[in-house]
Amino acid sequence: MDNVAAAIGMDPSEFRLLNLASRGERIRPDLRALDMDMSELIGRVTQSFASEVKASNRQACGLAVAATDPANTPISNAIVRLKIDGSILVSVSSIEVGQGAHAAMARIASQTLKQPASAVTVLRTDTAVAPYDWGTGASRSTVVVGLSVENAAIDAADQILEMVADVWELPRENLSLVEGGVSTGSEVLTFHQIFHRTLGVDSGEVIGRGAITPRSKKGALAESPLFWETSAGLAEIVVDEGTGEIRVPRYASAADVGRAINRVAAEGQDEGAAIMGLGHALYEVLEFEDGQPINATPIDYSIPRISDVPPVFDTILVENGDGPGPGGAKGMGEGAILPVAPAIANALFSTYGIRITELPMTPEKVWRALQKRN
Repeated sequence: MDNVAAAIGMDPSEFRLLNLASRGERIRPDLRALDMDMSELIGRVTQSFASEVKASNRQACGLAVAATDPANTPISNAIVRLKIDGSILVSVSSIEVGQGAHAAMARIASQTLKQPASAVTVLRTDTAVAPYDWGTGASRSTVVVGLSVENAAIDAADQILEMVADVWELPRENLSLVEGGVSTGSEVLTFHQIFHRTLGVDSGEVIGRGAITPRSKKGALAESPLFWETSAGLAEIVVDEGTGEIRVPRYASAADVGRAINRVAAEGQDEGAAIMGLGHALYEVLEFEDGQPINATPIDYSIPRISDVPPVFDTILVENGDGPGPGGAKGMGEGAILPVAPAIANALFSTYGIRITELPMTPEKVWRALQKRN
């Protein structure tokens, strides 16, 4: 995109804005229409840089945008148990590998049941007893598994409200869940009171079940992709022309996430993905000799260190509440990987006049390109 913009003498951002597919357009006839506004993401990262008072002595900036279609597979099940003491147990087969899936499930259950987050425990996954799920991957957990947890929590809520309506002989429409129990409008009945009077013992629980299939939501989840995973990245770089080393003092990343269930975790996912992108942009490569990797060790294989992370890093999450997940959430995380390498490459091209087309952009490659340019 930058090459074409340069050839016709146009600003690369303006060139993109003229040619971007709009929200609701299809970039392929067999895929879901775009569910985001990529021009908004471009505007947000550009605004982020414009708001910085202090800039480097020599600004070399590059922009890139991406939309990728994660796997669909809208298949998931969940169990939510609401116990007499107000504690809530959530059982899913989605695996927690550090991406924050279980924290998201806990928050979805607590918000749906109107209980504090501290009351919710997501059980460690054991596929021998946890309900079936298609798999943990493709940015699908918050959306697909989250919907099944939400449905299971709604089922549990319906059961506890029916208990009160039946035993206390009250209109269902007058009842609502509140922290610690059920409000009748005139008083709050604790969960202990409800179970004790209903069952006649000081113990009990309701078990809510939730399932998501391609037929859920009248088939709206069946079209591929379930959502578009999008990102815009704007990078500022500084090149040591004597060595070819690239530093990235400033980076802005914008993603349309629909709704952030857990904002801190969502920002962490976006930032972690961008640093993965920085890794393959500048550092990571497997060297082979006679078909065997010769640098596949933690010492020889270079990845970004904390000192390589841009000191100024702006993480922008756009929340329009228009995703298919709980509260309008979309999956996110992977998308932020994509713009990093092209944004850095475009900054090299626009300011230093060299175009690197092979990753990683090592100091040697950059230095040789600078010598050839000179």
